[in-house]
Amino acid sequence: MYMLNKKFVLLTIALLLVAFFPGFARHVGNKPRPKPYTTPGMILLLTDKMQQTWDKRYFLNLDLRTNLLYDAVLSPTFGFEWHINRYWGVKFDGCFTHWGSRYGMVHNIWFVNPEVRWYLKNTDRFYMGMGGNVGRMNIYRGVTGSLFFPEDTGYQNSIFSGGITAGYKLILTRSFAFDFNLGLGYTHFKYDSFTVIDKTRVYQRVKMKDVTKNLLGPTQAGVTLVWKISGHRNWR
Repeated sequence: MYMLNKKFVLLTIALLLVAFFPGFARHVGNKPRPKPYTTPGMILLLTDKMQQTWDKRYFLNLDLRTNLLYDAVLSPTFGFEWHINRYWGVKFDGCFTHWGSRYGMVHNIWFVNPEVRWYLKNTDRFYMGMGGNVGRMNIYRGVTGSLFFPEDTGYQNSIFSGGITAGYKLILTRSFAFDFNLGLGYTHFKYDSFTVIDKTRVYQRVKMKDVTKNLLGPTQAGVTLVWKISGHRNWR
């Protein structure tokens, strides 16, 4: 009798669980889940905008560049731009040329041009930037002839500049674009002006040696061909 009562009780409990558990499960499932504890810093890091900004797909979003204005005067440039995310990019251009001889035609130029860019409205088109130039120049009867300098006058100088830039990218294809930009800011340069007589550099006037100037105005200009080699294949 005791065993029968025990089995009856267990069977009754099992039936009650089967009958009431689905409703109980639905009731529990409809309860709002408690929100996880987060600090203000964690909330900032978990926002959708931050997740989109630091997208892993941008880690290797790289463009190669050459400024056609410098290329046209036989001072070829080469550079790259790394898109850190959809809002920010780091650009670095450089130039090194060594044409001519020591006493005849001389056309020696080197410079580097780093820049940080902020893209407006989440696109690859309009941007603002901040950057500068550091370099040296030594030109006498250069490969451009008297296009920029008098034929018998040579210049050697060092230059430093910094300022803000603005630009626009004209999309050509899925992988190529033109980058038009102009920079304004501060420029400091020091130069000598000379001519060459009997294979000797002669300074034209004393006041033309170690001349130092500081200017406010244009710091750079570019019509640059850009080749997107990795990352998103489509321009935004």
